[in-house]
Amino acid sequence: MDEWYRSLPAHAQPEIRQRFTEPSLGAHLGAFWEMYLHEVTRRFGVEVEIDIGRDHGHRRPDLLVGAAAVGVFLEATVALGAGAVRRDQRARANQLYAAVERVRNRDFLLHIELRRVGDTTPGRKLVTDRLDAWLDTMDPDVERQRADAGEAARAIVIDKHGWRVRIEATGTRADLREEREAGVIGSRVEGFADDAGEDDLLAEIDDITPLTNVLLPRRS
Repeated sequence: MDEWYRSLPAHAQPEIRQRFTEPSLGAHLGAFWEMYLHEVTRRFGVEVEIDIGRDHGHRRPDLLVGAAAVGVFLEATVALGAGAVRRDQRARANQLYAAVERVRNRDFLLHIELRRVGDTTPGRKLVTDRLDAWLDTMDPDVERQRADAGEAARAIVIDKHGWRVRIEATGTRADLREEREAGVIGSRVEGFADDAGEDDLLAEIDDITPLTNVLLPRRS
């Protein structure tokens, strides 16, 4: 990240840094995505201009890829999972994460993919006890070695009472396993499904409106 940051133009660095370090997930991921796109384009050897930090009174795309006369404007936007779960489902989704965090086995870092929100409250029997029983069958050191070797992480799927959740586990570093207060959820994804019909209860992500608001000129 430091290397990517140093490759940004000087005028872009202060605002990217400010948003990258904000606690707001949207601000943080937005800054990361712009920095990533700038770095990828730069490494392809293509001229790229990033306009963050200039012309604050005007709306303009984030990146200009290629020479100005023939370049392509690129607007970077992030679709957050919060937009994929309906408001009436959010409380149950948060209860799912709370149930995961209550696992007794703290030797693993878990990646959660929420494919479908169920109609029941996810609790100890559906989530916590099932995860503990599964994690107890694995050795965290072995799982870390598998990950370092590029092998796919082991996963379990909870598909019951309307819920469909896929959870991957990677062994936590040995020197961090004594930090019992640290959370076990390393990352989570909401609203993306690989099978037809799995996302029928999830809200449609609107990426057109925010892009339109940025790209269309202001009306006086």
